[in-house]
Amino acid sequence: MTSLGVDGFLNVIKPPGITSFDVIRLLRKRWPKLKMGHSGTLDMPACGVVVIALGSATKFLSYLPSNKEYVFEVIFGLETDTYDVWGNVIKETPMNVEESHLKQSLPNLVGRIKQGVPPFSSKREKGKRFYELAQENPASVPQREAEVEIYNLELLNFTHGAYPKARLWMSCSAGTYVRSLARELGKLLGGTACAGFIVRVRSGPFSLESAQTINEINEGKEKLIPVEEALSEYPVVIIGDRYLSSFFNGHPFPSSSVSEVGSLLRLKDRRGNFLGLARVCGKALLKAEKICK
Repeated sequence: MTSLGVDGFLNVIKPPGITSFDVIRLLRKRWPKLKMGHSGTLDMPACGVVVIALGSATKFLSYLPSNKEYVFEVIFGLETDTYDVWGNVIKETPMNVEESHLKQSLPNLVGRIKQGVPPFSSKREKGKRFYELAQENPASVPQREAEVEIYNLELLNFTHGAYPKARLWMSCSAGTYVRSLARELGKLLGGTACAGFIVRVRSGPFSLESAQTINEINEGKEKLIPVEEALSEYPVVIIGDRYLSSFFNGHPFPSSSVSEVGSLLRLKDRRGNFLGLARVCGKALLKAEKICK
């Protein structure tokens, strides 16, 4: 397949040890000149779903559902500089963790919470990533907090020992730091903890079960997901032919939609062609938000 007319999303399995941008770099072997983007970073040691937009689909990246799901491991009694098991150990103290106490602590981390941003992260400060600052001088990394929302947090498995391990499933908002949550859980239980493995099992409508490897895609076996399918959570409204010019020129036009002002809708013409997204800008009035061209 040539790059001409390649528009849509790829649901890619990022292996551990590379960055989200590395996924794009590797896919350029297939499409050297095609515009690409990703829906959000995934830590280098982590693996799982990364959504890649191709061609005009890059315009719709910010409109994809942003909720994430992870399965991850928490190792109690270990504190590292990266908040995960791959960093340098700062503190190593065996902990006595009871499974019942752990379960009782999980609701304290559900809801809107503030997290400390890990020093080894991709957050930028004055043009540099935190991990770049940390590599130069750990003390130079500023302390920052991120407000996120944890929708659900469940214990899947627990292993006793001097350094107990818990396997958890989490549903959360974009921007959530799994490593910070693991660390905070250790504090709640009177000690410390870090993350072990981290797997992103879902990003919006894209699940790990339907994801593809980079090799499969580069071998020409890609399953391209149309833009409209990826945006299926938005209600559909049909636009009459006489209002098409208003839509494409950015002018408000009437609609029978009863959605609240500010809502986003998928727009189709009477022949069923997907035209893009429109926003409700007034009572029974729509205006183009993003045009699919």
